[in-house]
Amino acid sequence: MSCRRKMRAMVSKGPFAIVAVVLGAALLGAVSLWLVERELIARTGVGLALGAAEVAGKLDVMLQERDGDIQVLAAAPQVRGADPAAIRAHLEAVQRAYPVYSRLAVVDRAGRVVASTDEGLIGLDLHQASWFQSVWHAPRVYAETVSDSGRKGGTLVAVVFSAPIRGADGAFLGAVMTEVDRALWYRLVEDTVNQFSIQAQNFGRVSYQVLNREGTPLLTSEQGDGGGNLWTDGLPSALKVAMGRSGYVEEEHPIRKVPIISGYARMSGVRSITALQWGLLVRADHADLLAGVRSLLVKIGLWGAAGFLLMLLAIFWAGAGQRKEHERSMQAERSLRESEMRARNVIESALDAVVMMDREGRIIEWNRPAELIFGWSRQEALGRNLGETIVPPALREAHAKGVKHYLATGEGPVLNKRIEITGLRKNGVEFPVELTIIPIKLEGTTIFSAFLRDITERKAMVKQLEEGAVYFRMLSELLPLSLFELDAQGRCLYRNRALQRLLGEQHEGSLITADGSVVASSWMEWVFDDDRKSVTEAWTCMLKTMVPINLESRLAQAGPEPCWVQLSIWPLATDSGLRYLGVMEDITVRKKTIAHTMQLMHHGRFELRTPDEARHLAELLAYAFPDPSRTQLGLTELFVNGVEHGNLNLSYAEKSALLNTGMLDDEIARRLALSDYAPRRVRVSLDRTETALRMSIADDGEGFDWSQYLDLDRARSIDGHGRGIAMAKAISFDKLDFRGCGNQVEVLVSLKEIDADAWLEEKRKVA
Repeated sequence: MSCRRKMRAMVSKGPFAIVAVVLGAALLGAVSLWLVERELIARTGVGLALGAAEVAGKLDVMLQERDGDIQVLAAAPQVRGADPAAIRAHLEAVQRAYPVYSRLAVVDRAGRVVASTDEGLIGLDLHQASWFQSVWHAPRVYAETVSDSGRKGGTLVAVVFSAPIRGADGAFLGAVMTEVDRALWYRLVEDTVNQFSIQAQNFGRVSYQVLNREGTPLLTSEQGDGGGNLWTDGLPSALKVAMGRSGYVEEEHPIRKVPIISGYARMSGVRSITALQWGLLVRADHADLLAGVRSLLVKIGLWGAAGFLLMLLAIFWAGAGQRKEHERSMQAERSLRESEMRARNVIESALDAVVMMDREGRIIEWNRPAELIFGWSRQEALGRNLGETIVPPALREAHAKGVKHYLATGEGPVLNKRIEITGLRKNGVEFPVELTIIPIKLEGTTIFSAFLRDITERKAMVKQLEEGAVYFRMLSELLPLSLFELDAQGRCLYRNRALQRLLGEQHEGSLITADGSVVASSWMEWVFDDDRKSVTEAWTCMLKTMVPINLESRLAQAGPEPCWVQLSIWPLATDSGLRYLGVMEDITVRKKTIAHTMQLMHHGRFELRTPDEARHLAELLAYAFPDPSRTQLGLTELFVNGVEHGNLNLSYAEKSALLNTGMLDDEIARRLALSDYAPRRVRVSLDRTETALRMSIADDGEGFDWSQYLDLDRARSIDGHGRGIAMAKAISFDKLDFRGCGNQVEVLVSLKEIDADAWLEEKRKVA
């Protein structure tokens, strides 16, 4: 009879088991498919974000090239002359060398076009043009976009770059304008996206949009998708680009109304040309991406029927195991007893005191740490009233009321929380403990499990830390060093009096007061605008890598002369989280002393070996020249060229490939360690007379064909290097000559007063 009842039970449970297995398999398949789709979408989103970042990077390189070109053009002596024909000939020569420009023009200080590669512009009065007004009032490189709202494929028509033309005395002589039309920008973006689309074949059809700072599409690959403002339309990817982020998002196509995945990135911009911080959107259709997964679903369905039959057989096969149910039940009882023993061992081996109490308040569990903390042995504690054993007399009434309230309502304010409270030892001594009480309902009754930890040492340590913090603040107020403390968002939490005096009154409202009543703003407000980009990059790098900041910067304070400081910031772990401790040292006098001292140098000989040594020496020797900022650029280029292309024998093609892969620094370090290159040096000599400064730079290399690098070449217009010698010749020095095979170069800067008209006439004759 017993066997017959087991068979009937197995048959009655069979349909239910089959349905349960089928539903479980369906649920597992759905969850697995969903996980696969999410993983595929995530990988695609990351790939699209990288594609958008790649386009943004190439556009940034283009902007950097155009920024450098127009600075060189504005500094060229030809454009400062009075002969329109000569100016136009120079502009046409530049346009032939750099066909990226659709037209170029030079206007005088009144805004009238005196020369242009476009006949229609000559003689026009452009003093009301926004680009002319910008370079007139703020003499620096300016860029703006020319748009047409009715244009298909995006509103962009052209991008105009302008820069002021200055005389030898720094006076404003006019402006130079260059224009890059839509075709070049479209070709650059289209080629990059097409190449990315070919490499990522599983993305399906890839489209793109280039947005301006207002959210309007400048360039787009989809017809009918170039109008409107994506910010006001609420497109998620456009809103994220507006905040300067990069990543990806799932959204609905604004025109076709289908699900898409959009990768987004934003251009970083060049110097003060913030108007060209365009946003990039690279998209792929959700349906194209998941087409392969859904075809896989069909195959799974075909195999599902066969799998169902196999599962059905497995279910009936499992029914045969019912005969062993009794044995498994017995095994479960044995396992339960073993589990209880293991639990007891865990309680005994716990580092914290474990105390259990029943609903009447009697102690039912007491482990070894509880014996050590409270002084009661296990035999003494079991069965005693917990309140009379470990609760101080002042807290016993509250303890009894809390237990009674929980048993009546099921609520307790201190349950399931970690709190600090006072405990009582057997000898009557009270001490601080950390307590967690957990109520457990077991077999119709309630027990309370308490975990206690003696925190006497920790409280003493906290008190010492608090006293140390007060001492540190008092000491920092007396120190002559300028000290401050920042949080991870860059907000100043503390500064001492020395820093207050250094910053001045213009930054009084940017800090938190001692009582914490004022919200701090970013410490970047202390830094001069032109230095803020490099300081921001160093701050971002420290947040990611924990490498301390140590650099020189100028303060953003009013005054006729800049205030230079040595800025040092390093991370510091505290009880309140990660903080950043900073020190500022005023080095203005030191900088002036260095500049004055270098002016006293008449003869100097130096040797260098590495690119870092080249940059440091260029920064120092620039102070020996009348215009250190201009001269440092040229010295850095020539010193670094002597190391890389001279001593280390890096060719132009090798450097281009290493820059593209990000391996240039590693390759330089490898070659410096080789025995063939280790003895080589770049030798620098400086000689000053009453009329001129001469410098000779020689390396131990085999030389190179230097003649092709003296002037800007359109073949290298979009490369990441190759213009240093031409820029040094045009901007930094009055004369630059290579000697012999090219491993020695001499430069000259005149120290006499120069007749501007005669100098311009001489430059025109040379041209």
